[in-house]
Amino acid sequence: LLLGRYSKKLYRFKILGAAYISSDVTTLDTGEEITALLPYEDGWFVFSEGSVKRLSADADNMRLYPFQSDFGCDMPYSAVSDKDKIIFGNSVRGIFYIDRYDVTDKDVSRRVSAAVTDEITKTSSNVRLACAAVADGKYHLLVGGKLLPVERIHVPLHGDHADIVDLIGRKIERTQRRRA
Repeated sequence: LLLGRYSKKLYRFKILGAAYISSDVTTLDTGEEITALLPYEDGWFVFSEGSVKRLSADADNMRLYPFQSDFGCDMPYSAVSDKDKIIFGNSVRGIFYIDRYDVTDKDVSRRVSAAVTDEITKTSSNVRLACAAVADGKYHLLVGGKLLPVERIHVPLHGDHADIVDLIGRKIERTQRRRA
């Protein structure tokens, strides 16, 4: 199975062998301009400026499911996949990440850094041209010629505990929240 995207459409090609692709191509109109397409454990995330959708695709079918409908990825080159995380940017709301192996029917994307959001909004450059990469396990975002490293993220866990982890999932410290 080979997936591709162009404009508002997703394309599914059947691979027939090492050097052969079937001429039978299936398309699916997403209704919005696609800004990124990244895999997760059971499918693909389809990003647009206004939403994030989950794509389920097999040899015969493609189907979209809502995931995040309040905002999406309006910085196409900010969306990256690194080990167990998907990280993407929104010029108004900031940088978000999704755990690739803990995707549920409801949105579990988490905001990474308010400081980075402030830097993004300060720039006069076209933030749609912002570009991201993961190096040494850290997410780096280049906006208007300025490199913004996002080194640590806060991962809320169930119950009274929270772990501070970096983008490759190593535990840095463990904190116990106190109830008032």
